[in-house]
Amino acid sequence: MRAPSTSQIVPWVAGAVGAALVIGPGLNGRAWINLDQSVLPHLPLPTVLTGVGPDVPRRGAFTALGALASPWGGSAWVMKLVVIVLLAAATAGMARRLSSVGRLPALGAGLLYAFGPFLMGRLAVGHLGLLWAAAVLPWALPSLLDSARSPARAFRWSLLLAVGGYLSGTIVLALMPVLILAGRTAGSLGERVRGWAVVVAAQALWLVPGTAVAAAVGFNQPGGQGFRVSLSGLGAPARLLIGEGYFQVEAGSVPLPGAWGVVLGVAIGVLAAIGLVANRRRSPEPDEASTISRVACGWAGAVALAIGLLVPLSGLFEGTAELWADISAVQPFNLAREPHRLFLVAWLVLVPGVAWGAQWLGRRVEALEPLAQVLALAMALVLVAPQVWGMDGQLRGVELPEAWAEVRNRVRSDPGTVATAPQWSYAFYEVGDVRRSYNPWPDYLGVDTVISNDAGKGPTSESDPRMDTIGPALDAYRDGRRSSLVPALREAGIRWLVVPAVVQGRLFPSLGTQRGLEPVVEDPAVSLYRVTGGSDPTAADQVLWGLWRRAESTDATRPVVVDAAGPGWRAAGGTAPVDPGGRLVIPGGARWAWYPPSLITAISQVALLVAAMVSWRRDPPAREFPSKRLSNR
Repeated sequence: MRAPSTSQIVPWVAGAVGAALVIGPGLNGRAWINLDQSVLPHLPLPTVLTGVGPDVPRRGAFTALGALASPWGGSAWVMKLVVIVLLAAATAGMARRLSSVGRLPALGAGLLYAFGPFLMGRLAVGHLGLLWAAAVLPWALPSLLDSARSPARAFRWSLLLAVGGYLSGTIVLALMPVLILAGRTAGSLGERVRGWAVVVAAQALWLVPGTAVAAAVGFNQPGGQGFRVSLSGLGAPARLLIGEGYFQVEAGSVPLPGAWGVVLGVAIGVLAAIGLVANRRRSPEPDEASTISRVACGWAGAVALAIGLLVPLSGLFEGTAELWADISAVQPFNLAREPHRLFLVAWLVLVPGVAWGAQWLGRRVEALEPLAQVLALAMALVLVAPQVWGMDGQLRGVELPEAWAEVRNRVRSDPGTVATAPQWSYAFYEVGDVRRSYNPWPDYLGVDTVISNDAGKGPTSESDPRMDTIGPALDAYRDGRRSSLVPALREAGIRWLVVPAVVQGRLFPSLGTQRGLEPVVEDPAVSLYRVTGGSDPTAADQVLWGLWRRAESTDATRPVVVDAAGPGWRAAGGTAPVDPGGRLVIPGGARWAWYPPSLITAISQVALLVAAMVSWRRDPPAREFPSKRLSNR
């Protein structure tokens, strides 16, 4: 095997160095807690691999890498190293696709692609699945476009993209019209349809568990009305062109001050338009240049821009925003209810357009040749400058209080169902910098934890029926009506109540005086209470994910209530009952209860693994294109 050339190594190094500079003070083993970001010292195995409800899988399969280090408290370190690798791969991948424009312009385009406000903002708020998609796509495009001739390779690359979870998979599905148009001349119609089918089929890695769990629990989420881009005015389209506009204005990338975002957006738009027009005649030879040209030029590029720009911009106008809200309220379009994430599809076109536009200017105006060589690099540096060294504190590692670790140790030494107070899915936690964050306790504890899935974006039904019992009781306690809390916790099978400090202050005072709540940890950062007098925890055993067995000592003729969410389970050939508190019941005469989504997920994963092995055997990896020396032009 030929050793990598310097031109191939430099983008990897530049991307890794850039990632380290952006992370800055957060490059340690401390936690990242910011909006959807829950990179913690301890992470559980992602449920996308187990198919366990009641909440639909959120984290991609790649986060299992962090879970492997959880016993040693190293999950945060692993995930931060993964981020560095992803940003380096994104830089090197786009530079590889644009190698025909020259080494320095290609490097600049790679850095612009990886370190623009879009991916930086998604890094800040924890949407690492989008980083995964951005990192893999430039490398996957040759095989995805050639799926008619080599469906095996296309399947493997699509499967690798599916490892990023639903955020990455949504981009693949949104990109399918582009791939269909870009690859419409390759092979017969039957071969092309087969190729497109295997690309979609590989997304079963996250589609199957997500769909199975959602169907089992009756998952229902609102459309995109609450997720409109945070842009307004005449400068909105220009700012979107650089990737700004994420709907949560208090988190994400640090915007360029004043009108600089508009100016740079206009510059990128003009250069991209010039480059896409100038490069509309694609090379017929299968090389690096033709791969990205097939995606970015012609009808394929136009559709990519429409998906990545027009759909997010629909939020600027009330009529189109309501239309998208109605569309995204229906599955599977609910996956893209937050339309700004689709910008990545357009970014795959805009960045090559900028590189080609700069090249065209340099060739037409000799005096601009030096500027054309560094233009993409200069744009990348200007855009990433505000993000350097922790993204204004959003990536600063948070030292979790010692009481958090004590709570985790106590809970895991006597595992049982946990509830948090407040039960909200998002809250302002008093940990380091006070930031609004998704409830980190289910991931941190790694046990069955009941929280609300209502993000306050519209009418939502709880996917976990136990919350219908616990939630009203917690709300009543905050209002001074305290007598119903302990009975509700017992009815829902709660063994532990975790009360972390939030910015609103002590919302649940005097819990330790309530009969049935035994204080175990009391600390200003977090308190832990054991719920006494509840159900018998030895009545059933969890054998595997999605499989409960009645304990040998129990009377087989009597029903057994299990401390797990009830919907979707089956026992003795029929649907397992759900008790009034929302828990699973193993009926009399049945010894087992099993969760169909877990079995369906296991079968799907085995099938995908076998398919990947067969595809590898039939069509092993090979170099995409003949080795070439890269010119400086």
